[in-house]
Amino acid sequence: MRHIYKFFLLLILISVAITASANRGSNYLNQGNEAYLKGDLTDAMKLYSKAGQICLNEIDKIENNKALVFAQRGRYDLALERLTEAIEYNPNNENAYYNRAIVHTIKKEYSDAISDFEKAQFLGVSSDQGADYNIAIAYYLVGDIDKSKSFLQSAGTNTSDARVSYLRGLIAYRDQDYDGAAQAFADAALIEDDAHIQYAKGLSEYYRGNQQLGLSILEELKNNKEFESNYNILMANLAYAANDMETAKTGYENAIKMNSNNTESWAGLGNIAMSKENFDLATSHYKKAIKYNSKNVTALNGIARIEFLDKKYKAAVSTYDKVINISPKNHKALYGKALAAMHIPDPYTCLDALAMISKKNLSPAEVEKVVILEARALGICNKKEEAVSLLKKYRRLAQDKYQIKTLLAYYYLRMFQYGNAISSVSISKFKDYLPYLLAGHASLHRGEHSSAYHYYRKAYKIKPKNPDVLMGAALSMMAINMEKEAKRVIDSLEVLYPDNYYVFNSKGIIYKDLGLGYQKKNQKTQADAHFEIAAQAFRKATDIRPSLKTSFDNNLALTYYYRNDFITANKLFTKSRRLASINNQALMDISQGNYEKGIATLDSLNKDFIRKKNAPNSRVKNNLKLARKRAPLNNNYKFITYYFLHQDIPDISTDNPFKTTKSNIDLPIDLKPDTNFILEYSDVACEESDRERKKKKNSNPKFKILKKKDKNKCPTFKT
Repeated sequence: MRHIYKFFLLLILISVAITASANRGSNYLNQGNEAYLKGDLTDAMKLYSKAGQICLNEIDKIENNKALVFAQRGRYDLALERLTEAIEYNPNNENAYYNRAIVHTIKKEYSDAISDFEKAQFLGVSSDQGADYNIAIAYYLVGDIDKSKSFLQSAGTNTSDARVSYLRGLIAYRDQDYDGAAQAFADAALIEDDAHIQYAKGLSEYYRGNQQLGLSILEELKNNKEFESNYNILMANLAYAANDMETAKTGYENAIKMNSNNTESWAGLGNIAMSKENFDLATSHYKKAIKYNSKNVTALNGIARIEFLDKKYKAAVSTYDKVINISPKNHKALYGKALAAMHIPDPYTCLDALAMISKKNLSPAEVEKVVILEARALGICNKKEEAVSLLKKYRRLAQDKYQIKTLLAYYYLRMFQYGNAISSVSISKFKDYLPYLLAGHASLHRGEHSSAYHYYRKAYKIKPKNPDVLMGAALSMMAINMEKEAKRVIDSLEVLYPDNYYVFNSKGIIYKDLGLGYQKKNQKTQADAHFEIAAQAFRKATDIRPSLKTSFDNNLALTYYYRNDFITANKLFTKSRRLASINNQALMDISQGNYEKGIATLDSLNKDFIRKKNAPNSRVKNNLKLARKRAPLNNNYKFITYYFLHQDIPDISTDNPFKTTKSNIDLPIDLKPDTNFILEYSDVACEESDRERKKKKNSNPKFKILKKKDKNKCPTFKT
């Protein structure tokens, strides 16, 4: 009996051992993982396939693991298909999303990778350093540096991981924070002896100002074929900066011989061609640079500059926008865009671009250029007061105050602030005629004829054939006993500029005043002859510029008034409701003894002007004061004549004050994702196997210990 008991006990132990062994060996998913981790991918795939035949409720885990086998074999498209199937089966499988993101990163499908990484994190994938690091890489490579920084920060400041320090260095280098980049690469170099890290460290040291240290590091790597061409580029860049174009050209060409796709070398050759104004060749080189790297800022800036010089202003704005999208703080592109926009003209786009340039760290020359362009754009937008405030604010900071003072004088003149216009240029010496012309015009409007003539003489010495200078000088001569000279000058201008309405208006004024001179001498015939010549000149001005007819008619009416043709004069005055015509008509009424009407007209005109300008018109105010005193019409009353003095607006310099941001050599981005894929493990019993087990238990309840187990059963233990 004892032997029988021992026999059954042995059978029970053997049965339990067999059962346990069967359970451990039949978890094909976990067993496949063991083969995968040993590198036996063929067996791993066989075991995953067996698991797929039985464990239907774990299809997403099985497909995930199959995908990893394909990924390890480099068959990434098949891996993506399997991972997508896993996600379709279980949309909440965070591991499948994470693994698919890694595959997308390997395939350089960074936008898709970012999307999957974010879904994986949302679903609760393990947010270890590798996950955040992978997301940071994807964002960096897609160009979203801010988000890359954010996730890299989440990856921690663990200085024991060279990858994190290296990526931190790449970000700083891209932001031109060379101090930060050098430190980050130095941290990475302490952890891992890698040529890419040393090369990045050398460049960062060079660009941060430690040129000797940087070059010594790079020189150790120059025999490395991967870095030799970039070493040649660096030497060529140094030669270019020293204006040694031949050495620079040789360096770029040598780099291209080693690597025809070297974008920086093509961009460098483009810059050399630009310096020689060989725009066709420059365009060809720049286009090759862009072909190999569509984000090469140097080449894009060069193309935009050529488009600007070719007067393709809209195209230039569009190309500069490409630069700004890549490098939002690129001052050369921002100023270039603003300059091109002003030539369209599109002052609002100009102002938007300039608003992105901080004036704090600019050189005086750069400040001056930016301020002048901004003020010009404000003027076009009818914001002259803002333009003046801006110019005054930065006038002292500008290295060359000439342009700012000239533009200030121009705006003051246009705003009828004649005293400010004069003071803006009065004590300065200019090489250009325009500021003196502006001061002359302002003085003439103020009735300061001697000062006006003084300024016109200065302008004349610089630009003796300018019609605006000669017209102004002739008008001022009339009040300083130089009538003959004035007449000679204006008659010569009529011959030289037969289509210039400014000339004919000025001639009309001069001959009108000459006629008054003869009239005072009681030389009626000569006076009337000059009045008629004046009338003809005003009519000619109207023919040339019909849009100014009411203004020219005001001047014409005076020639009739002085000939006592009050009816014709009155008709011409009443055609216009401009200030000069209303004022002159009021004075004509006063001259005929109708003071009440004249006073009422001048009083209304004075109040209306004050309401609009917040200040009185000096001539209207003076006339009203005299009329209320019943003063007889004499020289104290002021008739108003439209001078239409002309002056060019100060030129916009077409130069870009910001140097070509010589492209710092792009670092070879040795960025690889953390490819620690996440394997899925089985930790639940298969429902199909449970049902099979129950059926067999019920059908043969006896001797169940001796029953041989099916090897295909899924185990219930966890691995």
